[in-house]
Amino acid sequence: MKNRISPALAVAVWLALAATPALHADTEPAPARAYTVKQVGEHVTRGTPRIAVIVHLGRPTEKLGPDIWVYRGFTARNEDSRKRTSPDTDRLVIVFDDGYVREMKLANPEGLLALADSPLERIATVTADLR
Repeated sequence: MKNRISPALAVAVWLALAATPALHADTEPAPARAYTVKQVGEHVTRGTPRIAVIVHLGRPTEKLGPDIWVYRGFTARNEDSRKRTSPDTDRLVIVFDDGYVREMKLANPEGLLALADSPLERIATVTADLR
């Protein structure tokens, strides 16, 4: 009997290997980054009600909790802000307090993980340490 690898198995193995990150001794994880955002578009600033955020930005891509919403695919609009931020900071994190925007951050994936691991009341401190 011949040992043959079925095409489906070969494709599955290839996909699994392609999805596995390469392990290199010299590769360091990216630093966590989060930058304060003062305004999103024309209408979303500190103090904006939750319902107005939904009206202007839509539903969040994900929620880290009932009061921490994440939107993906955001970048700084003006040139000065783009120069100060990192290209990988494409997640807008909005923190609500009593139904109103308390804080907004533009974070990279590692910064988002740092925010997710922080209690709500510590987010301002953690993001200040990430800069």
